Amino acid sequence: MKTIKLWLPKLVVNTSILRTISSMVILALGLIIAWLSMPYLIKSIDQYAGLIDPAVWQLLLLACISFFAMLVLSMLTFNWLIRLAHLPSINTMVSQFKMFNSWQQFVFYWASFALLLLGALLSLVAIF
Repeated sequence: MKTIKLWLPKLVVNTSILRTISSMVILALGLIIAWLSMPYLIKSIDQYAGLIDPAVWQLLLLACISFFAMLVLSMLTFNWLIRLAHLPSINTMVSQFKMFNSWQQFVFYWASFALLLLGALLSLVAIF
């Protein structure tokens, strides 16, 4: 009887991305643990802590966790869209930016500023 040896190709994993994601996961877990233990920590330090509501610290920490989650999601979406559009890597694009003429760099800086200002204004409109 002939035995067929099956093998699966090894998956190629970029270790730098894996290290970055693992450090972000560790940071997120640390923030979540801090978020859950913050009221107990404040109560253990000062039993009569009446000036600062412990929920305020939780909301601040929740805002930090949400910010980091949105940052990671936007980074992953940006990388996915760059790969989907078959564009070069961001390092190549940044190195080619320095090869532009000074007026092209100036226009790009002003366009970036205008988009940042527009995003900030639209965020304020969404809040109010």
